[in-house]
Amino acid sequence: MLHRCTALKQQLQSHQPLTITHPDIKRFFMITPEAVALVLQAFAIGDHGDILVLDMGKSVRILDLARSLIRLSGKSEQDVEIRFTDLREGEKLAEELFYDHEIVTPTSCAKIKRTNGAHRNWVQLRLQLEELRASMSIDGASPVRRKIKEIVPEYTSPAESVDHARIPTTSLTHRPKAAGQS
Repeated sequence: MLHRCTALKQQLQSHQPLTITHPDIKRFFMITPEAVALVLQAFAIGDHGDILVLDMGKSVRILDLARSLIRLSGKSEQDVEIRFTDLREGEKLAEELFYDHEIVTPTSCAKIKRTNGAHRNWVQLRLQLEELRASMSIDGASPVRRKIKEIVPEYTSPAESVDHARIPTTSLTHRPKAAGQS
């Protein structure tokens, strides 16, 4: 997500409105050297079939990040427009690192967790994947989404993940006040 921070900085430097998909959207951030070090450690401690998840700390609200960048640039929030563009199809407000049904266990590295994935019967999965391929020849996305949901119960279709959070773009634009306005 460092590209998101870089994009905001570029917009700020070129005096453009800062674009954020939603006022409540949160994402995890990690600096590259830390991520690389953890990936290398995960490679060293992982076993075949392990699902290892890096501890990325707490998620950050992108709006708070944008406001911090504005202040750090020496500007005030009244000087910079923040424009909300709305969630993209299938985009979530917050990322989950683990599903509720997963068991999370520690590893020898405090910043790497191990979880149990659903162990699938290969013959059954291959049959489901063949059915998924066949559903792709049927008109519309609904049969494909139904089949994906059957294979991956945690899958949320774009309509399910966005409907409750959709916002009109124009109603949530933060505009700087003109001189003399209060």
